[in-house]
Amino acid sequence: MAGLELNNLTSLTEVHMKGNNLEGEIPDLSALELLETLLCSDLSNNNLSGSIPSYLATLRNLKALYLQNNNFSGTIPAALLQRSEASLLMFEFSGNPSLCNSINTECSPSQNASQAPQSLSSNSRSSRGIIVGISVAGVLLLGATIGFVAYFIYRKKNSSLHNGTIHERLSQVEVAESKSPVSPIMCKLIPAELNVRKFSYEEIEVATNNFTTKLGEGGFGPVYKGWLDDGRVAAIKVNSKISNQGSKEFLNEIDLLSQVHHKSLVRLLGYSNEEKQVLVYEFMSEGSLYECLHGPHKYNSVLSWVTRLKIILNAAEGLSYLHEGCSPKIIHRDIKSSNILLNDQMDAKISDFGISRNQLISVTDAVPTAAMGTPGYVDPE
Repeated sequence: MAGLELNNLTSLTEVHMKGNNLEGEIPDLSALELLETLLCSDLSNNNLSGSIPSYLATLRNLKALYLQNNNFSGTIPAALLQRSEASLLMFEFSGNPSLCNSINTECSPSQNASQAPQSLSSNSRSSRGIIVGISVAGVLLLGATIGFVAYFIYRKKNSSLHNGTIHERLSQVEVAESKSPVSPIMCKLIPAELNVRKFSYEEIEVATNNFTTKLGEGGFGPVYKGWLDDGRVAAIKVNSKISNQGSKEFLNEIDLLSQVHHKSLVRLLGYSNEEKQVLVYEFMSEGSLYECLHGPHKYNSVLSWVTRLKIILNAAEGLSYLHEGCSPKIIHRDIKSSNILLNDQMDAKISDFGISRNQLISVTDAVPTAAMGTPGYVDPE
């Protein structure tokens, strides 16, 4: 394929250009119809400069925008910050020292866009032959089916930039068929269609009787007992301001649990992201394994060895499903007794997927090595 006009990508949903040494400013693409379907854009870890275009805030379907570790300058568009504060957009912009957050700080003259670091496009003219791999995952072309991956390969010739801006036309594009399954979790965003229900905050207040019955407190925030309009009892987790977990974990849990289903995994019934971040789960009447073993009523509910073996097997089945039954594999990264919940039949189910991650197929992705979750025993391997 000799070339591809961006206007031909009528169903573009995700753009991944992370770490490709891109330089210059983000061009004005506000007139392109393809942006109407854009859900996620990752331009992090490049050398992009100039101001962040305000039209990005007008993309109503955009759920994730990653601009960290670039050379952007000037004032961040207030509309982007407001969407981020309202949990409508996952917005990352750290690592841009010349950027000014106009909501929390007053912009100084030194942070004006005119004093931003200059583009390095002049240096790039002397680096002919440098190959910059631009990977665009999740581009859904009309008529394309799941199982196809578009790999965009852009070779710099003379200059990969034109007047300091990214080309609106990619000069060399190849579309290849992938034999490997494609990760559906490439971007931390709420998909347009989910197998779980979206609740309004008013419905959450009604279900919990204005948050009267508190079941406990977790890393995400308080957990309340609720009664849904279809008669089901639910455990409703509400994110607190002092929680160590934020939008990233919230979106990750929704994304994972809306796609995986197993009798040994706690079922996600729905969510709300209006006034607060809320997760609605099936109710597990016996609480966590930790409470049964170490809680105040541990002597009233001593677990028999048969029950303990049953719990161990249930948890193992859940982990086996995550590791072997999912494609790509899912690594929980925070298995502990407080994240194993029990129902009235003492069936065990794994919960709390906030810091889980899927094992991506791409060889360019770094293998996670950092210890996550609650400090405790870590396998020496």
